[in-house]
Parts: sequence; C-alpha cells; structure tokens
Amino acid sequence: MKIRFQSVVGLLFMLVAVTLLSLSHVFTKQLFQSSSGINVLEVLIIRAIFQIVLNQILIQLLGNISYFNLTRDQIKKLLWRFGLGYSSWVMQIYTFNYLPLGTIQVIQNLTPFFSAIFGYIILRETLKAIEVVNTLISFSGVIFIVVLSSQGQNTHESLRNISQFLFIFSIVLNFISAVISSLVGVVIRQLRGVHFTMIAGFQGICSVIVSSIVLTIQKLWVSQEGFQYNMSQTDYVNALGLGIFGALSQICFVKALLYDKAGRCASLLLMNIVYGYLSDVLFFNYDIQIFEIVGSSVIIACSVVIFVIKCYFYND
Repeated sequence: MKIRFQSVVGLLFMLVAVTLLSLSHVFTKQLFQSSSGINVLEVLIIRAIFQIVLNQILIQLLGNISYFNLTRDQIKKLLWRFGLGYSSWVMQIYTFNYLPLGTIQVIQNLTPFFSAIFGYIILRETLKAIEVVNTLISFSGVIFIVVLSSQGQNTHESLRNISQFLFIFSIVLNFISAVISSLVGVVIRQLRGVHFTMIAGFQGICSVIVSSIVLTIQKLWVSQEGFQYNMSQTDYVNALGLGIFGALSQICFVKALLYDKAGRCASLLLMNIVYGYLSDVLFFNYDIQIFEIVGSSVIIACSVVIFVIKCYFYND
C-alpha cells in the first residue's frame, strides 16, 4: 500500500512538473521571438539563477542540509546528471527558434521509450506488459507526426521562413536530446539518498558556471559583439516567467523521480504534447494540421489509460 501511494505521489509531482515546464517553454519562445538578443546560454543562466535562489531558500527553511555532506560517489553521479541534462537542454532550447512547441514535445515523447529501456538495463526496473504496449503505440504516433511534419513544413505560414535544413536539423537535435534526457531520469533514480534540493541546486550551480564561461568566450572573443541587449518590459516579464516556472518544474521533476520509477514518471511527459500544441495555437498563431491532432490524440489516449491503471491497479 505504501509503495502504491508513493507511486501516485510521484506521478502527481511529475504532472505538476510538466505543467510548469510547459509554461516556462512559452515564456522562453516569446523571449526568443522578441528583439531582446537573448540566446540559449543566457536562457540557461536565467533558469539556473532562479533554481539556485529557490533551492537555497528551501535549504534554509528545511535545515540540516549541506553540499559538504555529499559523498564522492554522489558528486560523481551529480556531475553525470549535470552533463547529460545540460547538453539535452542546450539542444532542445536551441530548436525553439525553428520548431513549433507541439512538434518539439512530440519528439521529446521518445523519452519514456528510452527511459524504460535504460531503466531496465541500468536499474533493473521492470515494466508491466501494458506499459510496454503503451510506449510502443506512443512511439508510433511520434514517428507518424514527425514524418508528416517534415513533409508539410511549407503548409504552416509560421514555418515558411525557416530553411528545410534548419527544420530537419532541429528535428534531429530533438531526437538526440530525448535520448540523453532519458538517461537523466535513470541517474536521478540512483541518487535516492541525496535530498532533492541538493540534486536540483547542484544542477543550477554547474549550469551557471559553465554557461557563463562559454558565453563570455563567445561574446568577447568569438563574435566580439559584447554584452548588448535590447530588452523591453515584456522581455523582463518573460525572463521572470521562464526562470520561476523552470525552477519550480525542476524541483517537482526531481521529487517525482525519487518517488516512482523512471519509466513510469516519464510516461506523463506525454502531457507536454497537449500543452505544446495548445501554446502554439494560443500564443504563436500556429495552424495545427489534422494529422497532428490524430497522432497527438493517440499518444494522449495512451497516456490517460496508463495513468489510470497505475493509480488504481498497480501495487508495485
């Protein structure tokens, strides 16, 4: 009974994480589409700063938590988690300029597929037969949407100014990002003895350090353009939104993986597809196509069914 309760709590944390992350994506894309001059590294720095501040507040409130208590093995795993998570985010956020959020999230739907595989190989986590079927059907839906999207790029007015090369390149980057992202969940599952504020905070600290170094080299020596920005009041609101919601999402994501299996938690990432296409239509004047609705409906239906089954029928 306790295990089942923990599983449900983990799924609820993941659902909140997915919702908050989708809001962060909207603010990020709006920031890119303005004339602010913000790039991917600066988005990561903004998110990381909010992450560090939020985690430090939680650490002070909870007490008896310190980075100095981490063991060498835990630090090694945290560094692995940072490297995987950071590279995955760089690739995914870069494509915000060239792909609709719905398409990005459809490709990221591959994360549960790879999470289940890596969870079994590395953690020896077993999956029910229905979870395997759900993942395979969802995977088919992803391929269906991606193939037709690449063939019908010019049917979308918002995508006509994007070259075919950048469109396909962005799709490939998202596939790679999904594979790497699936490994992040597996690594976090190996950090059960580490408090969730340590896991999320460590990621933020490393992200600020690495992003700042690379950004300084790029701004001062590569492009030699310096740190010049043209941010409006709306841009500052967008930056605030992506930082706050991104930081809260990261904490909920870590908490979810500490409660439930990596493969099961990742299954709720399918809800990002709903949020992604909804955001495209409401905020970015995207003309959704019938094949996207059909493919997404199949994926979402699988997600709803598996969520209900996990909540009411699974005891392990």
